[in-house]
Amino acid sequence: MASITVDEARRILWEQITPGPVTHLPLHEAMGKVLAEDLRTDRSFPPFDRMAMDGYAVRSADTEGASAENPVRLEVIGEARAGRRFDGKLARGQAVRAMTGAPLPAGADAVVPVEDTAGWDEHEARIHRPVREGENIAHRGEDLNEGATILGRGTRLGTRHIPVLAAAGWSMVPVVAPPSAAVLSTGDELVDIADTPTPAQIRESNGPCVVASLAEWGIECEELGHVQDDRDTLRRAVDDALSHYELLVLSGGVSMGERDVVKEVLEDAGVRLHFTSLKVRPGHPAVFGTHPGGMVFALPGNPVSVFVSLRVVYSAGLARRLGHPSAPGPRGWGILDFDFNRNTDRDMYLPVSLHATQEPSLPLLRSTGYHGSGDFTALAAADALACLEGERRQWPRGTAVPILRLDPMHSV
Repeated sequence: MASITVDEARRILWEQITPGPVTHLPLHEAMGKVLAEDLRTDRSFPPFDRMAMDGYAVRSADTEGASAENPVRLEVIGEARAGRRFDGKLARGQAVRAMTGAPLPAGADAVVPVEDTAGWDEHEARIHRPVREGENIAHRGEDLNEGATILGRGTRLGTRHIPVLAAAGWSMVPVVAPPSAAVLSTGDELVDIADTPTPAQIRESNGPCVVASLAEWGIECEELGHVQDDRDTLRRAVDDALSHYELLVLSGGVSMGERDVVKEVLEDAGVRLHFTSLKVRPGHPAVFGTHPGGMVFALPGNPVSVFVSLRVVYSAGLARRLGHPSAPGPRGWGILDFDFNRNTDRDMYLPVSLHATQEPSLPLLRSTGYHGSGDFTALAAADALACLEGERRQWPRGTAVPILRLDPMHSV
């Protein structure tokens, strides 16, 4: 199977994966999830004409000519507070003490802020300036009318969405349920994190990377540990995982080595492979497959390749499965602070750090000393990936390039 471009791989992922089932979650558990339906409001916002300032509710016509030197004096006939309506009706020459958020009393058409008066008084309001009709009033429905859509299907819920959903009574929210997921690492050289490796061994770091990456998407992922590069052992582990999880993420064993048996094992297990390698660095050997019970992402064994593959390529499949309206892409631009020459036709994604410049619109991109797909220390020092794509081979210092921010707040 020939290598394909990143764009082709993302298109295949988007086409082959469908959004998951709908579930209803309590509002406080729905953060980061994607709405499965349009949500409407059961009342208008504001739900009534309400005072937008502390002061006096008045008839605007009664305040004509008011000044500090010649205040208009109005009879105070009561008080309106938030959550409690004033039952009477203003007549000419009258006012009601008004608190922010209180319903506007009948007969009133404006609010005089308390700072434009002689202060609070239970009997007489002395008005120091005239007000216009409608001044300092939030009118019923001026933000949203009853029955209007407040958030549309495909919205990924963030903190800014919670207040309006709460105000509209959405205690349970219809969202796309995330898939059950597991990660299985392969390699004779791997030992557990807590173990002391021999000179020929390394600690298993890809599993934790996958778990953390999926967590940014709101997907809980179970680590199944690691297995050796043995066909029969791997087949048993894969068969068991495919029967229990909708998404299986594998790392290692997808290259061309004699003991790289993942692709063969997946095909033997009934997984249809849609691509097996990409024109990208890092992350060239990469597999996507589907089967009746779900999907498989098989990633390279090097840690930077795992991270970059999930962010750059497989993010399209995760977005589709979770109900996002489109696949995420680069989130900005930056200016290279180093020369870069590419000696391959593969798209490249380089770890870079971001720095402020005299040009506030674009950050300066500095190299983190990246030495290849095993250099996770350079990745840890990075704020973004510089996206060096297309047929171009040389990027001199000062070139503007797309970037993919690595901060979780910019991951989607």
